[in-house]
Amino acid sequence: SFHKMEEQVKPEGGDCTSVNINFGAQTSQFTYDSERNLYLKQLNGTPQIDGSTQEQLAFTNLFVLETDISVRDEVGHKEVNWAGGSDSTGYYVSNGGVQRIHWSKEAESQRLKFFDENGKELKINRGKSYIAVNYRSQAVFQ
Repeated sequence: SFHKMEEQVKPEGGDCTSVNINFGAQTSQFTYDSERNLYLKQLNGTPQIDGSTQEQLAFTNLFVLETDISVRDEVGHKEVNWAGGSDSTGYYVSNGGVQRIHWSKEAESQRLKFFDENGKELKINRGKSYIAVNYRSQAVFQ
């Protein structure tokens, strides 16, 4: 569910001009560019550049979804809990703001759905979105 074409809405919550996500072997950082209404991505402190355009990766929306992740086999493949649900935790970042959300994915072939803390489906801004699925409490929002 999206906002109207030319409408950019700040999520209901606090201000957010920087997001740091610790993935263990790497850290992704997003810095808000208020002139362009985009979050610019860095990987381990270095701007991440698109190989085709030679421009820094930039996103209108960031989703940080927290879930249970465990080691599945002796090779080290991961088992990710994709169910989400009303007790899930996530964050929607856009337009200089952050909002705590819930998320769900009913089946592997179904799309992710995002909800506010009251259970109402979230409307998001139109534009490129980055979705991080990670262990709990590994993101810092400033």
